[in-house]
Amino acid sequence: MCAAFPKVPVIDFEIQKIRHCSKKVINGSRQFDVTKENIDKMMNYELFEFEEYCKKCTEHIEKRTDDQILKIMEAGNV
Repeated sequence: MCAAFPKVPVIDFEIQKIRHCSKKVINGSRQFDVTKENIDKMMNYELFEFEEYCKKCTEHIEKRTDDQILKIMEAGNV
């Protein structure tokens, strides 16, 4: 899933870093200090890009029914 959105980061509170990959098993996932500059880049999708380890991501996400997708979308509306 996240390989489809390679510019969306994860904030890892354990190590207090902005990480590229949420999977702890991936060694070498890019990470940055939490600074104003890095947060600005993160919010503008400039901090990360598609990496070689994204190709190896094997997390399977089951297909959702149309009804499930509509419920998820409705829940996001404010």
